[in-house]
Amino acid sequence: MSASSAKYLLCAEAVTAAGFNLDVSVAVGESDLDMYDTATLADQEARITVAPVTYLESDAVGAERALALLTLLVEQLTARLPGTVSSVPLYVRMPEVVTQRLLDEWLQTMHAQESSHKTISRVKLSHDAAHAHFTQVLNVLAEEEILLAVSIDAPIADLEALAADNQLQTNQHPWGVIASEGGAGVIMASRSFVEAMKIEPLATFDGWSCEPDEGRHLMSRVLRRHSRSVDQLGLLFSDMTNLRTHQEDYGFAVGAKGEALLNPEQVIQSHSLWGYLGHASLYATLALAARYPNVLRNRSAFLFGADHSRAMLTLTLAAPSAETGA
Repeated sequence: MSASSAKYLLCAEAVTAAGFNLDVSVAVGESDLDMYDTATLADQEARITVAPVTYLESDAVGAERALALLTLLVEQLTARLPGTVSSVPLYVRMPEVVTQRLLDEWLQTMHAQESSHKTISRVKLSHDAAHAHFTQVLNVLAEEEILLAVSIDAPIADLEALAADNQLQTNQHPWGVIASEGGAGVIMASRSFVEAMKIEPLATFDGWSCEPDEGRHLMSRVLRRHSRSVDQLGLLFSDMTNLRTHQEDYGFAVGAKGEALLNPEQVIQSHSLWGYLGHASLYATLALAARYPNVLRNRSAFLFGADHSRAMLTLTLAAPSAETGA
């Protein structure tokens, strides 16, 4: 990525079944606290492991629940807008039950209730798959200079569809996903914006590689391509689940390119912390990689799309400041 087209991460946050923000989510996910529940489907004896969000004030479902999660996430992110920036556009990927009309009404309600001058200027809805949405966000950043990118999803609401594809983790089938719900988002900015505002970004994006196809060993193809443009992959993260296809694809990729990786067997997995977030797992894993406490500044994520695509991203955290040492 050239200096003129450099893209920066200013802030990252997540709301998951493990907590209402990223710090709590990681602390609970790494502890022995039991945040999981079980569910059953009609005419099936298997007990499904699920991870529901239990801290929302209402028992809303569908679009209303997705918007409640969006509100919780956006309020935390807009509070961290830098300097004199008062509003940013929101590019959000949501389940198909959420329409642009519902989002426009949500934004009007947000504006009417806000006590802070930090706000959302407009909302652009996408129902595209996560990797396609992230690619769109990177492309549009040159025009926007600063934006908020968010994804909300709820695989826990689609248990029957996941069961039909034999993708659920149950007491009889360990090779599956722990269906959950939640979302994550980031504030991103262009090089020109960061320099003009004289702000210290959280991290710099070093590379993004995506293969939208389906097929065996697709992650290996992504890793080979990504390694040609990124010098140091650093600390490794992934949103892979317990699905055999994920485990085998990752294993084949790192086996073929192990010399380029630092401790690939110790990859930090977001699924193990708070369950499967579907199309929101990309942003959740990005947030985890950007804020995970470790001295290594280079971080890379292996990303397994809910639509079977594969991708990788790499970022470099800003150097510790002399004043804070953090």
